[in-house]
Amino acid sequence: MEQIPLFEDEYLLINDAAAALKELRPDDALESLKRYSDLYPGGEDVGRKIEIASFLTQGLSAAPPSGADLPPYLFQLWRAFE
Repeated sequence: MEQIPLFEDEYLLINDAAAALKELRPDDALESLKRYSDLYPGGEDVGRKIEIASFLTQGLSAAPPSGADLPPYLFQLWRAFE
């Protein structure tokens, strides 16, 4: 059985995930959300948030590194997200 850190409560994990998404760090958000889901299976349903973080992780990792192709790619990613 995994030992849970003394001060890592469910709201800390969800808030960390929300902050990571806001800062466009979907990998970190995904990690926090999955940890929350593993530690608190009866807690808040974070399935939709995991889908969002996964979508952004995949989309941003496929983005061109720079140049003229980047803005249209990000625009299309945002449109797909909407």
